[in-house]
Amino acid sequence: MHWWTSPAEQELMTFLQQQAASKQLALNKAAIRGVPFQEYFTSLRQRIEQHTPPDFAQLSGHRVKPEYLQGLAFPHAKPEWDDWIPLGVQDTAKHQGQWFAVPVSVHAINWLWVNNALWRQMQAPVPDNWQELLAVLQQAKNNGWIGLAISGSNWEISVLFSVLAADVLGADHYRRILIERKTENGDKARLARIFARMRTLQAFIPDNYQQLSPVEAMALMKKGKALMKLQGTWANAALSNAGWQPGRDYECFHFPGTQAMPIFISDLLVSYAGSPASAEERAQLTELLISRDFQQGWSLRSGGIPARVDVEADSYNHCSRQVISDMRQSHMRGTVISFKYAQRQQIEQVMMAHFHTSQSDHDAASALLKVLTTELK
Repeated sequence: MHWWTSPAEQELMTFLQQQAASKQLALNKAAIRGVPFQEYFTSLRQRIEQHTPPDFAQLSGHRVKPEYLQGLAFPHAKPEWDDWIPLGVQDTAKHQGQWFAVPVSVHAINWLWVNNALWRQMQAPVPDNWQELLAVLQQAKNNGWIGLAISGSNWEISVLFSVLAADVLGADHYRRILIERKTENGDKARLARIFARMRTLQAFIPDNYQQLSPVEAMALMKKGKALMKLQGTWANAALSNAGWQPGRDYECFHFPGTQAMPIFISDLLVSYAGSPASAEERAQLTELLISRDFQQGWSLRSGGIPARVDVEADSYNHCSRQVISDMRQSHMRGTVISFKYAQRQQIEQVMMAHFHTSQSDHDAASALLKVLTTELK
């Protein structure tokens, strides 16, 4: 059961089916469409409650809730998983120190995808910080282009907030405030700076952004109407599948200020004990999913990177090699950030209320602090 339904993602599922068939496993796909993901998780929860769970289900490390973990089958983890999978990713696939999921791949969300035809006309340096980014966006606007393509979806606004938060707060404050929910004096001013930057960027986004889908926002960049698009590394696969080549048709930049702080999402697959699959079949598929060859083939098609750190990077395009190098170095430095919030829905409501209205930055910061300091149930 999965939500991988775009053309590029459908190719992923075909690859998974073919790989499973090589192990004499017949894989039936149950796709649930819809963004945001409420429809998918509602369907999954209903199947769990009705005791008809799928054999395997897709989860994302930042969207794991206790109700999705009822009746899980042990994923047949082996001790060497702890050597293969970096600690940051392990944290998204373990509960109380025990593996509950197979990490299939990792995506970073703090990347800008740039139309190379427009970029070459600008002859500008790659922006390294906030002020340099603003200069690039202003130059694009002066040329009659949209600087930053973005849609009005909760997902894209929350990604924008997170990358700006990483730059403003740094990795330690980001984890403390947004993930660990430990607040202190000065945090309101810190959060207000994030909202102020979001407001500043509104001068460079499409006028009709609220009517756009993420796919339509990306199309503005591809058609040369917008200079760049903020999106996760799955954009690498989508652009490549459309016949674009990195270095020729598009470029990939870290969002300025987050070069040493990749904000990552882990793709997980969980197995349910109450499903028809036998323990042996679950073990076989788990072994396939964690294998080095599968993770390389999957990530080459998804635009992400393998969850395992021992996969060679030679086969990847230069954008993916940048991401792999960035993630591995940052894991060693301890500066990777998980795109995971408690009370995500409430936090996104605060972000959206500010971005879609004239609410002040300080009022938005107060509202967010209120959510962050509310005791979790």
